[in-house]
Amino acid sequence: MEPPLADRSDAEVQRFIESNSLVWRFCMYGAIKNLQIFEAYLLLILMEWGSSFFQIGVLESIMFALTYAFEVPSGVIADHFGKKNELLLCFVWYMISFAFYAYGEVGFGMLVLAGALSGLGEAFRSGPHTSRIMAWLDKHELGGCACLRRRQTKPSPHRHALALAL
Repeated sequence: MEPPLADRSDAEVQRFIESNSLVWRFCMYGAIKNLQIFEAYLLLILMEWGSSFFQIGVLESIMFALTYAFEVPSGVIADHFGKKNELLLCFVWYMISFAFYAYGEVGFGMLVLAGALSGLGEAFRSGPHTSRIMAWLDKHELGGCACLRRRQTKPSPHRHALALAL
């Protein structure tokens, strides 16, 4: 019987990680989600519709303020109803927000609703996906491996958007 992964050398753990497709899927998901490609296109569309930088900052601030405000409540909901159900709810919030964004040219109120729902979607997404990854790492006894420690590589754009709008 092989020793648990936590007792193996870093090279053996690294080989396990490199050979496991789920780790690559986690990495690809994180990389694609953190690119935040949507926000660049949203900025261009809002500018095309005649929104001022102040309005765009207010929209971003609403979105990020709701994201922060609902981090803990979304965790309570995940504990009560399950992480998968919360993740499904996250995608519902995102889809509704995209529908409001589609009709955002109608007025600023529509964009505010879209930003608020997008913020809720982000709050409901941020916890469950990370906890699912951590549960997988714990299952394989990889939670404490030095090769998996996460480093903050860029400043959070949320703080800047909130400060800009205030």
